[in-house]
Amino acid sequence: MIKFSFVKSIKNDYALFGSAIVVILLIPFVVYNIVKGEFNAVYVFGSIDLCFIFLFLWRLLVIKSYFNDSIELEGTITKIWFYKDRGRVEFYYKIETREFGKGHAIMKTKATLALNKGQKVKLLIKNRNHQKAIIADLYS
Repeated sequence: MIKFSFVKSIKNDYALFGSAIVVILLIPFVVYNIVKGEFNAVYVFGSIDLCFIFLFLWRLLVIKSYFNDSIELEGTITKIWFYKDRGRVEFYYKIETREFGKGHAIMKTKATLALNKGQKVKLLIKNRNHQKAIIADLYS
């Protein structure tokens, strides 16, 4: 069984990384405005920070759900590209007689730069919905 890695998930997943950065950057603004006594700004920055905390936790739970209830299968990368520090990987896989295609927004890291078009990768696919899949190596 494949184990979930919190650090690898944040490093490689674009939505998880982005929400974590926003949460970390907004905390000093909230603390500064509490100290200054400007509670209108605290409400604004605090509510934005709270939204991104929920987004971070939701994305984390979605990724972890693949490790609890999924099928391991091999897929093939069909397309991968990067722009500055982010990118997208697209892959396809077959279950029984059906073919599925999926893509993910990723961060530009050593692990994602090692992925190439045509490369076989290990996937985690949801048991109940075979259209949902992630690349296991990026999150474990």
